[in-house]
Amino acid sequence: MLDPGERKMLYAFLSVLFRHPDEQTMAAVEGVGPDTFTTVFPGLAAPPIVSLAELQDDYRHLFLGASGKPPAPPYGSVYLEKSGSEGHSTRIVANLYASAGLGTEESPEPPDYLATELEFLYYLTEGEEQSREERVAVPSHRWLASQADFFHNFFAPWIDPFCARIEADQPARPFYRWAAELLRRFVEAESQRLKIC
Repeated sequence: MLDPGERKMLYAFLSVLFRHPDEQTMAAVEGVGPDTFTTVFPGLAAPPIVSLAELQDDYRHLFLGASGKPPAPPYGSVYLEKSGSEGHSTRIVANLYASAGLGTEESPEPPDYLATELEFLYYLTEGEEQSREERVAVPSHRWLASQADFFHNFFAPWIDPFCARIEADQPARPFYRWAAELLRRFVEAESQRLKIC
C-alpha cells in the first residue's frame, strides 16, 4: 500500500500529465524510468517517447476537439450530469474547494477539470500526511474523510468512462493511452483504500 507521500506524488504527477502539455510535462515524463511504477502497478510499461508537439496535438484532439467534438472531455460534469455539461456537480466541486480555502478564479478551466481535481486530492493527501507527522489541529481521519467523500462522489465515478474514451479513440494516442492506464490503476487502488474511510 502506498503511503501518503507516495500517493501525493502520484496525484501531482497525474495532474501534470492531464493538463495542457508544456515543458514541465516533458520533464515529468522524462523522469520516469522503465521500473518506476512496476512495484506498485505490475506490468505497467514506461511511458512512450513522444515530443512536446505530439503531446500538444494529441491533447488538442482528445480533450479539446481540434477537429470537432472532443473524444474524451476532461471534465467531470460531462460524465456525471445528465445534460453532459457544467451543472450541479461542478458547483458542488467549486464549493468544496472554497470550503478548503482554495479558489479557482484564476484558472481558465472549470472546477471539474481533471487536473484541478487531481490537485485537490493532492492537497487533501498532503493535509493527511502533515497531520500524521506533525500532529496538527485537524486530525488525519478528518483529511481521510474529506478525501473519501470527494473521491467517491465527484472523482472516481467518471474516471473509468473517461479512460475508456481515450482507449477507444482512433488513431492510437500511445502516450495518453499509457497515462489513462496509470490513472485507472491508481484510482482502482485508491478506491480500495478509501472504502474503509
